[in-house]
Amino acid sequence: MVRLGKKQGIKKGFVAQYNSGLIGRVENVGTTTSQILLLTDYASRVPVLVGDKRYLGIAVGDNAPLLKLTALPEGANVEVGDYVMTSGHAGVYPPGLA
Repeated sequence: MVRLGKKQGIKKGFVAQYNSGLIGRVENVGTTTSQILLLTDYASRVPVLVGDKRYLGIAVGDNAPLLKLTALPEGANVEVGDYVMTSGHAGVYPPGLA
């Protein structure tokens, strides 16, 4: 829950970021508070591009500190530390968010 809501112009579907990284999206909005669906939530699925070759995959939350990558192309060479960004597919998140 965050202490920003309709009074501050927050709307359902807004992107939630911390520093320069994506943490989720606004799921419910009250007058002065909002509920965020975190990327790490088990209900979260985000189309992403991974690494220099920009492999298309899905970042999946499972209530753990780290996301899991699924649906990567066969033979995709993905390593710890590869840059992951939103792909923009599905229209939930804009492309290019870390």
